[in-house]
Amino acid sequence: MSREPDSIPNPNGCHWCGVDREQHLQRWAPGIAWHIWIEPTTEQRVDRLKARRNA
Repeated sequence: MSREPDSIPNPNGCHWCGVDREQHLQRWAPGIAWHIWIEPTTEQRVDRLKARRNA
């Protein structure tokens, strides 16, 4: 079952919620609560790129 490309976070999106840095400000995420943009890990970036390619 593949996901739609638009539902896969940007590879450089927030570590917790996937929202782009320029649009993030402060966000709420279930299990995380209010948070600022946190840089994604290299592994997250690679996984997101692979998911986009496969979609």
